[in-house]
Amino acid sequence: MTQSAALHPSTTRLLAACLVVVLFTVEAALPPLHELKVGSATRRYLLSQQHKPARPLPLVLALHGANGDAREFAASTALDSEGRRLGFLLAFPEGSGEKGALSWNAGDCCKTASRRDVDDIAFLRALVADLVARGWADPQRVFVVGFSNGGMLAYRLAAEAPALLRAMAAVSATLDIDPNELSLGVPLLHIHGSADTLVPYRGGVGPRSSNPAPYPSVSSSIASMAGRLDARLADDGRAGRTADGKPVSRERYASAADGEAVVLLRIARGGHDWPRSDNRGRGLDATREVLRFFQEHGG
Repeated sequence: MTQSAALHPSTTRLLAACLVVVLFTVEAALPPLHELKVGSATRRYLLSQQHKPARPLPLVLALHGANGDAREFAASTALDSEGRRLGFLLAFPEGSGEKGALSWNAGDCCKTASRRDVDDIAFLRALVADLVARGWADPQRVFVVGFSNGGMLAYRLAAEAPALLRAMAAVSATLDIDPNELSLGVPLLHIHGSADTLVPYRGGVGPRSSNPAPYPSVSSSIASMAGRLDARLADDGRAGRTADGKPVSRERYASAADGEAVVLLRIARGGHDWPRSDNRGRGLDATREVLRFFQEHGG
C-alpha cells in the first residue's frame, strides 16, 4: 500500500488549529481544580468526577509532563473520559512552579521542583490518603501513570512507596533515581519511542534534553524493575503499529505470580509523545494500553 500524499501546509495549519479548539473545549468542560494542604504548601489536583461515588473506586494518579498541567493532560490523553467509562477514579495532580513551567521532583529531573527538592512523594501520599479517608478511593487498588517527567515521578513513587501501588505505567520516561532505591518491584507497563530526542531510549543526553544529567536507558529501567519482581523475558515480538504506521514491538516479562509483571512497548522511530489511535480506533493507543494493564492488575 502506498502512502498518501503529504498534506498541503494550509491544511496542516487548519488541522492543528482544529485540534487546539477541540482540546480547549474539552479542558473547559472539566471540573475545577481542588486544593490540598501538604505541610506548608498548597497543592492542586483535578478529579475526574465531581460527585462522590456510591462506593470507593480504583484510583489512578495521572502525572503530566514538565511544562504541562492537569487539565491539558486529562484532555489530550482522554484518560479522564476513558477512565470514568471503565470505572476508575482519575486524579490529576499538578506539579510545582510557575504556570506553564510546572514540574516534578523525580530525582535528577526536572527544573524548579528538583532544584528546590520539592517533596512530591509526600503530596501523592497525602492525596491518596485524603481520597481514601473521604470514601472516594479504594486503598487496595491504587495505580500511577505518568508522561515524561511525570513518568519519572511514577517510577520514584514505585521506589519509595511500593506498598501503595498495585501497578504503574510510564510513557516516554525513565527511572531517574538510583536503581538501588527500588527495594520492591511494582508491575510495570513502559511505552517509549526509539527515536525520542528528549528522553533517549538508549539513555544519555538527547538533542532536546532539558536536563544536563544523562538519563538512564529504557533497558536499564526495565531490567531494574523486572529484577525486583523476579521476572524473566517470556516473549518478544511484534505488536502492531501506531496510527501513523510506525512498528511497535512488545517485550513481556513474567514472574511466577504474574504473567505480565513487566511489559515494554517499543515504538520504532517513535518520538517523545503519548501515542493515540486514529478516529477509527486503529493504531497503538497509550491510554487504552495503560487502563487495560491496570484492569489486568486488579483495577
